[in-house]
Amino acid sequence: MTQKAERQVYLNGQWVNESAAKVSISDRGFTAGDGVYEAIRTFRHKPFRLDDHLERLCNSLRVARIDPRLSMEQMKAIVLEAIERNRPLFDADDDFKIYPTITRGLSMKAGSPATVIFAPRSISWGEFGRHYATGAHIVTTSVRKQPPECYDAKVKSTSRFHHTLADIEAALVDPEAYCLMLGMDGNVAENRSSNICIVRKGRIETPSPMHCLRGITTEVVFELASKLGIPAVEKDIQMYDVINADEVFLTATSFCALPVTRANGQTICGGKAPGPVTQRILDAFSDLAGVDVVEQATRRAARAKEKVLANAA
Repeated sequence: MTQKAERQVYLNGQWVNESAAKVSISDRGFTAGDGVYEAIRTFRHKPFRLDDHLERLCNSLRVARIDPRLSMEQMKAIVLEAIERNRPLFDADDDFKIYPTITRGLSMKAGSPATVIFAPRSISWGEFGRHYATGAHIVTTSVRKQPPECYDAKVKSTSRFHHTLADIEAALVDPEAYCLMLGMDGNVAENRSSNICIVRKGRIETPSPMHCLRGITTEVVFELASKLGIPAVEKDIQMYDVINADEVFLTATSFCALPVTRANGQTICGGKAPGPVTQRILDAFSDLAGVDVVEQATRRAARAKEKVLANAA
């Protein structure tokens, strides 16, 4: 039997098979969640907003005081090579992500080498593909977003314990729900891996980056909104505003802009997905990416469902 090709992972200067990529149990990324990361997706197997993601990664590394001993240009070359090495393992109509993860390594001592990983990951189409037509469900949780007095939310840290607890809590209400964390002041903050935008009277509003990680995708949405003549602002938002919004959508690397039609079990936005402003953003996003993002995700989600049913038969 022909052995199936494995995905290739960059680990501390070497390319290895995914199954052979090993990190010490003493690594601080494992013992303390002490690291930073990014998620860079492809469109037609080409990286999207690569420079923006790597700039944010370098900024997070600088604040975390972790030295990867790699320049931004070197990291860019690694991402491009990771895509080329792994591209043959994905269908032509599929896309994937490259995750750079850099931890402090085995020691906090100055000069101790960091652990540097660039790994490919599949996009979980089945988790969100159908929500473009039905709208997603967001659930607020008792778990709050860490306040800026602890550390700056702009750092994309591997320490995700509070995000995980929020996910678990939301899943108790609805297994398919997206958690929505509030800040300590009660203002809307973010989902585990996405930002939230609302539309009121034709204007897009999103929470201030003081309380959430400002996503690269949200920045793209603001750029597209500007070109489309749609006002867009950052401001404090409460759940009152979300529930009474004309439209609500989440933004993330994987799904770009995902409509929301329920909040804490309550139908919002008239239950319609996507709304007219969200649709304009999605259309503009597809034009920019060179891929119909909704059609691709819907098709790949249907294919994933067929595979699950076939395996269960």
